[in-house]
Amino acid sequence: MSSSTSSFDLPLERVEQGLRDAQRARELVWTLWLCRLSPLIFLACIPLVSLFLVPLLFLKPVDWTSVSFGTMFSLKSLVVAAAIASLPWIWRFSLSMEGLHRIGSWPFAFILALVGIGLMNVAITHPRARWFFVEWAKVRTANPSFARNTLFWERRDFPSETLTKFPRQRVALVGSSQMYQSTDLDLLAELTPDEFEKNCLAGFGPMQYPWLVDRILERKPNLVVCWLSEFDFYRETAVPTGRLRWAATNEQTYELFGELSPRQRWENRGEFVDLTLASNLTLWRQREHVRQSLLNYWWNLSRPANAARDSEVEVLAQSVGLQGAIKNLSENVRRTPFVEINFASFRHFAQELSDNDIKLLVFEGQLHPGTQVAYDLAFHQAVDERLRLMSDELNFQYVSGDALLRLQADDFADGYHTNDAGQAKWSRFVAEVINQLSGEQSLSATAAN
Repeated sequence: MSSSTSSFDLPLERVEQGLRDAQRARELVWTLWLCRLSPLIFLACIPLVSLFLVPLLFLKPVDWTSVSFGTMFSLKSLVVAAAIASLPWIWRFSLSMEGLHRIGSWPFAFILALVGIGLMNVAITHPRARWFFVEWAKVRTANPSFARNTLFWERRDFPSETLTKFPRQRVALVGSSQMYQSTDLDLLAELTPDEFEKNCLAGFGPMQYPWLVDRILERKPNLVVCWLSEFDFYRETAVPTGRLRWAATNEQTYELFGELSPRQRWENRGEFVDLTLASNLTLWRQREHVRQSLLNYWWNLSRPANAARDSEVEVLAQSVGLQGAIKNLSENVRRTPFVEINFASFRHFAQELSDNDIKLLVFEGQLHPGTQVAYDLAFHQAVDERLRLMSDELNFQYVSGDALLRLQADDFADGYHTNDAGQAKWSRFVAEVINQLSGEQSLSATAAN
């Protein structure tokens, strides 16, 4: 249906130079008075900043008992107050530069934007600023959410436990929420003379293992323990930028690019632009944290946080009921173009551990027995066979088949994660296998338990 109104009848933007000059003159008057008042603004902001800056940033109540003349005139309060008082001067400076549209062939606004982004990027990489940003974001990002969980990796803030002063070895439990939920650190430390640490992340997929191996090596483990299921390998349809961006480096991005076929590289060209930008620009690498902690938090105070909706990262193993898990698995577990990339990524991870003389122990992953109707058993068998061959080639321990403790339906809290009883049962089994690998027990005795 044609419109009765012609586009030529629509009102045009009023761009008369006189209107612009009048508005600029008004703003010059406003900024002149604000600049004259800036000393008073500075003095007024000092007590306000000292009282309310920390409560505003970290959502803490005001501690009136700690208020004193000394704390009021701290360096932090003076710097923030000065920054606020300088805003009128910055505004006035921008008006004076309004006539300067270009420097050579470069728009002046574009140059200022690049300089601003560069300065912010340098500032956020400073250790103190980095710590401040991570702590500030942790209290605002939806919990649970992938973005919030990565902040604990940024701070290397991992739960750990040992009951001995001189542990036999350091054990890193690496993987997704399945690994996190199925292991009890206290029980593991009680049953072995080892120190355990959980290096887990919800949605931890095979492509992430080599991207995070350097952070795991920082912890100096002697043994790395993983739990891998078929839905880890048979689900990716594109490069998962949401799960990779926060840990992106040029080296890892280039290696992943090299693993893809020419067609996959073309189809994922946008994803690699994203990851390359994240590898070189901290602000872009942390954009999900900024979005969730700043924009999403302050814009949505009137409604409760919904981590699943607000995150760009799809978490397959959400804590849903059995029927929900069956639905998710039936929709996601399938042959995709990235199956080989997933196996190659885990191979890279295993090889890196081997090159650093770190032992690797991999358990055949398990789901609630009721989820077996969700997809063909051939997926499980294929993963089992390929991990078995990989373990022989790279000389790591793979526990499956008759040597594996089989969890039952009443050991699961949902389709993916164990309940308390299943966690205790599985933790005992893991401890027994670790003791067996250390020469204290036979694997046949472990399987019998």
